[in-house]
Amino acid sequence: MSALLLGLLLAVPSLAAESARVLVVEQGHSGDGHERKRVQRRVRARLSDQEVGFYAGHELYQAGRREYGVEPAQQRASVPDSAVAEVQELTRITAEIPSSALSDADWGLKAQELRAEADKIWFVDRAELRKPLFDIYLQIGRAADNSNRRDPPFYEILRESGQNYYWYLASVLAFEDAALLKGVDPDLAASVQVYLDALEAGDFIPLVLSFEYLRTWNARDFASEYQVFINGLEVLISNERGQYRSPAGRTDVYLRRSDGYALSDSVELDVMDSDPWIVFEEANWSMGDVASHLLEDTKACTLELDGYLLNHLAIYSRLNPGSLYLAVSDARGTPLWRWDPTRMVLESQAVACLPKAGRRAR
Repeated sequence: MSALLLGLLLAVPSLAAESARVLVVEQGHSGDGHERKRVQRRVRARLSDQEVGFYAGHELYQAGRREYGVEPAQQRASVPDSAVAEVQELTRITAEIPSSALSDADWGLKAQELRAEADKIWFVDRAELRKPLFDIYLQIGRAADNSNRRDPPFYEILRESGQNYYWYLASVLAFEDAALLKGVDPDLAASVQVYLDALEAGDFIPLVLSFEYLRTWNARDFASEYQVFINGLEVLISNERGQYRSPAGRTDVYLRRSDGYALSDSVELDVMDSDPWIVFEEANWSMGDVASHLLEDTKACTLELDGYLLNHLAIYSRLNPGSLYLAVSDARGTPLWRWDPTRMVLESQAVACLPKAGRRAR
């Protein structure tokens, strides 16, 4: 390697190793605290030996990736391949059971077993998860149909009447990618095609996702900052109002930056609703509650957190390795905390809480 090339490489900062991510939350829900020069100046003064990136507090929001019933320290942030293999195995076994081999009641139990297994794919963050989810939806719908039960959660009111909800969910995935129907048992394909035809005809009220931020929308600015993934597929938000129409049902959405991951959400609507789901507004209000929690005891050097906030922090830090800080922009002095992923606590960066060697003049 030439001396010139080596010098150039050494001159480029290693953002992954040296940069600190600062999430700026607010009590007032305005959502622009991370852009305020005063906030940035105060934080940089305390973290003077690090590259610092500032991000809106709502990016911490991880309602989509959160595993319910799982402790914060065990949150995995993304579905592992081992879980996918387990889902595929039960799907394969069920597909080989003739419809006449089980009683109505036993098919009802099988539907419940399959539904619980499908929850192992709790968030669709990549295209590879779509086929396993589609296949198990087919078998859940088949088991529910064979049970001769027509009640929730296997049947829901769609188009003003009870419909096989899991065949409908399968049709939603096929609506986004028709290739999923290739090789499917003809009878099952026909059952799904009924819903797919209705979706293509516009017979179902769609879910409207809105990506407006602070009640404004600029397509170019948004695209320069975020990539949007819905049910594992990247989509372009080109609507003049920042809206995206998707078949209602289960919709997993997350945003990605060039330097890491942002918020995630999961919207499941069993009853069709024409009101837009405003993605940033949901996240912004939720993270506003975080600001209030942080300010409950500003003199404490260590904050013990509730499970709700711990889950979001654990997932976000797993997605974005490196130093992570939280700041409150609209509080006196811009309080700052550092996330300790090992102890699962927030450590105050107030001068009184820092070791003498780590104190810096303000």
